[in-house]
Amino acid sequence: MLKNIITSFYLILVLFACTRLKPIDTSIKNISDTTIVDKNNFVPPLKLPFLLAASFGEPRPNHFHTGIDIKTNQKEGYPVFVIDDGLVVRIKISPYGYGKALYVQHNNGLTSVYAHLQKFNEEIEKYINSQQYKMQINELDLVLPDTLFAFKKGVIIAYSGNTGGSSAPHLHFEIRDTKTEYPLSPLDFYPKNSFVDTISPQINNVFIKEYDGFKGILVNEQVIKIDSKKKDTLIVKIAQPFFTFSLEGFDKYDTSKTKNGIDKIVVFQDNKQLFTYEIKNLDFAKARMCNVFFDYSLYRKNKTYTYNCFQEEGNTYPIYPTKNIEKYALHLEDTLLFKVDCYDYKNNCTEIWLKTIYEPKVFFIHEQYENAKPIIFGKADSIFINNFKLKWQANSFYQNGLLEYKKVGEQYQISNFRNSTPLQSAATIQLKLSSNYKKDKLNMVLINESKDTIYLKSKIEDDNIYADTRELGTFYLDYDTIAPIISNIHVDTIHKKITAKIVDSQTGIQSYSMYINSIWVPVYYDAKEHIIEYKFDSNFPKGINEIKIAVSDNNGNVTSLIMQ
Repeated sequence: MLKNIITSFYLILVLFACTRLKPIDTSIKNISDTTIVDKNNFVPPLKLPFLLAASFGEPRPNHFHTGIDIKTNQKEGYPVFVIDDGLVVRIKISPYGYGKALYVQHNNGLTSVYAHLQKFNEEIEKYINSQQYKMQINELDLVLPDTLFAFKKGVIIAYSGNTGGSSAPHLHFEIRDTKTEYPLSPLDFYPKNSFVDTISPQINNVFIKEYDGFKGILVNEQVIKIDSKKKDTLIVKIAQPFFTFSLEGFDKYDTSKTKNGIDKIVVFQDNKQLFTYEIKNLDFAKARMCNVFFDYSLYRKNKTYTYNCFQEEGNTYPIYPTKNIEKYALHLEDTLLFKVDCYDYKNNCTEIWLKTIYEPKVFFIHEQYENAKPIIFGKADSIFINNFKLKWQANSFYQNGLLEYKKVGEQYQISNFRNSTPLQSAATIQLKLSSNYKKDKLNMVLINESKDTIYLKSKIEDDNIYADTRELGTFYLDYDTIAPIISNIHVDTIHKKITAKIVDSQTGIQSYSMYINSIWVPVYYDAKEHIIEYKFDSNFPKGINEIKIAVSDNNGNVTSLIMQ
C-alpha cells in the first residue's frame, strides 16, 4: 500500500524533485545608512581582550547567534561599560535567553545590547527594584522613557554574569541597526587588530546525501573524512541522480581553543558559482530558518554543526546574496569537479576540492510505516489517524517530503521521512477524547526525535484536546497532577540572600513568589540551576522572620511552603 501511495503522489511531485538547478530568488536586505560610523568611536564593553566564546552568526537550534560572547575568565562581576553616549531604552529580566539584559540606543542609528548580566549599576538596580515591588512581578521587560537613563561613553552600566541561557560566565554583546532591529557583527565596529586570527577554518568531514530522481526522496548517505595534512581532491561516487553535500567544521582564533562559526562558504563548479552565504546582518523574524542552514538531522546525532552547501526551497533567510542551487544533478557518466572556499571573519580561507562520479545503484528502502502522505512545499494539508488530526500550514515544511504515520496503542507516531528538521511554522494537533479520559489536568505530550519528553501547551474544548507543535515524533496523552517541589531552602546571612530549589518535571514552572512576613519580595529564577534567589533589602529585618515560597506549574498545580 505504501509503495502505491508514494508512486502515485510523487508522479505529481516529479517536477519539483527533478529540477537540475532550482534557485531561490532572495537577497541580503540593506541596512540603514546611519550605521556607517567611525570604528575608533566605540570603547570596548569590557576591559578584557576580545576572546570569543561564540562568534556572530554561528548556527544554533532555531536561531543564529546574534552577537559575540566575550569570555570573562570563568568569573562574574567584571564592569560592563556603555560603548558610546546613549539612552537605556529597554531592560529585561528573564530566567531564560538573555537573562538580565540592557539595551542602549545611540544617536548614530545603532543600539547596543548587553546580556547575561549579573546585575545592573546601582542607579538602574534601584529603579528595577522599585518597579518589581510596584508591580509584584519578578520577570520584567520594560521599555523606558527616553530621558530616564542617559549615560556617557565609558560609564559602568552593569556587571558581567551568567544569567539566563548562558552556560558559563561571559558577556553577550550585540550591536543592532536601530531602525530595522537587525543585529550586525560587533567586530565590524572595532579596529581589525582588536583580536588576532591567522588560522583558517578547519573542515573535518563532507556529508553526502543522495536523492532518488523519480520520487525525490533521500535514499543514501555517506561521509567523507578529510585529512587536513593532505590537499588531495576528494573522490566521491554518487549512486543517485541528485545529491547535496554539507561540511562539518569550525573556525579557531590564535588565542582561543574555542570552536567558532565559519563566516562564509562559496561553492564553484567549472568556475561557475553555485552557492554562497555571507552573514552580515540577521533577521529575527526568520530566525528558525537557521534549522536548514545547517543539517539538523546530523546535529541531533552528534551535536556538531554541519554547514549545508545548498539552499532549501523554503529557506528565504536574507544571508544568501545570490541565487543558490537546491540540489546538485548528475547524468550517466557525469564527473563534476567542485571547489569549495571556506572563510573566517579575517578572510583566512580553507579550500576543499571535491570530484563526484556518477555510478548508478538501486537502494532498497525498508518500509515500516502503515501510512504515508507526500508533503508538497507551499501547500497546507493534514493527516488523520483515527480520532487524531495533524494540520500544517503552507510554510511549515521547507521542501517536498514524505510524512509517515501510524498508531501504536494510544500513541501516534509521525515522522518526516529521514528528515528531523523542526517545522518553520507550528502544526496544530486535534484529538477527540474518548469517555475514558478525565479532562482536568490532561495534556498532549511529545517525545521528539531527540527522545526529549515535552508537555505541549494544551487546551480542551468540548470533547477535543488541541496543541501546537513545531516538532514531530510520538504524541500521547498524560496527566500532570503533581505540584512543583520546593527544597534546599537556605538563609545565607553572610552573603545576605535566601535561596531555594524549585523543580517541576512535567509541564514546567509557571510562576514563583516569595514573601517575608507576608510582604512580597522580588526573586531571580536561575532556570538552568532551578534556583530562586532573594537578596536582602529593607523588607528583611533582623530577628525572626517568616518566609513563604509559592510555586505553580503550567497545569495549575501549586506548592506553598512556610518557614521561620
